[in-house]
Amino acid sequence: MPARRSQDNFLKYLREQFGSDKLIEHGTVPLPETAVVVNPAHRQADQIVRRERAKPVRLQVQLAAHTLPHAPSPERITAFAERGEQLRERIGVQSALFERGKEKRGQISRKVQLKELPEAERYRQLCPESKHFIDTIKMIAYRAENALAGELGEHLQRGDDKRAPMRRILVTPANLRPDYERKILTVELHRLGSPLQDAAVAKLCAQLTATETCLPTTDLRLVYRQLGSDRFQWRSGCLNVGTEAAGGCRRLESGSTLPRFLAAPSRPKSRARTEAPHARPGYRPEGRSCRPH
Repeated sequence: MPARRSQDNFLKYLREQFGSDKLIEHGTVPLPETAVVVNPAHRQADQIVRRERAKPVRLQVQLAAHTLPHAPSPERITAFAERGEQLRERIGVQSALFERGKEKRGQISRKVQLKELPEAERYRQLCPESKHFIDTIKMIAYRAENALAGELGEHLQRGDDKRAPMRRILVTPANLRPDYERKILTVELHRLGSPLQDAAVAKLCAQLTATETCLPTTDLRLVYRQLGSDRFQWRSGCLNVGTEAAGGCRRLESGSTLPRFLAAPSRPKSRARTEAPHARPGYRPEGRSCRPH
């Protein structure tokens, strides 16, 4: 059961995020003549048998509900007997039709080769070439997303939240800055708006850069970084402000005053501290009793 549940979740994710069940191309192609398919005649005979099977059951229910009232008259007894005989006769007829339908269905092959069917009843299939090609690309994209999400989840407090930020990274535009002299291709990622997620993405960028992977068909080494990640960085209780091009970072100690746009907003004081003591709910002065006179 856990394996089946995991497979269902996988297929559901592919349908929702990758559109694996969408139609890629309009058009049909014929199936091979040696393909084994369901016989349309057997399917039609099976539908007739299923329909005739339910009719005797309904008549038997009516016969079971057909009863005499308390202290019936001779006319009511005669009508009761006639109605019961009619129901039994109909049950016998429907049972015979059901048995004949089963015999007829047994004489028809359930599956046949496609060449044995008439030309008008032969099945066709959707064009598979484009569908297979697009599905291969989607599976490669899913495996890449799954691998990156696994690395990103190691740097998040909650590993279950790794899919959402990973999807945001993949769909967010990025800046590509090639440097042909140093043979470097810098990939600049935009921030996600969450400090925790940005910190995890910065660590993921460092891991990907450490692999020293080159762009296919080129000699450019891929370097990943976040926009603004080298300007404002927290390190051991202080904030480094500056850029690498400036020759280093200027350190602001934890006791120093931060810029206004970096300072955390001050929290409003609680009501118990700002209001007068007699305005607090449940306040009772000393020496006074709250008992009504």
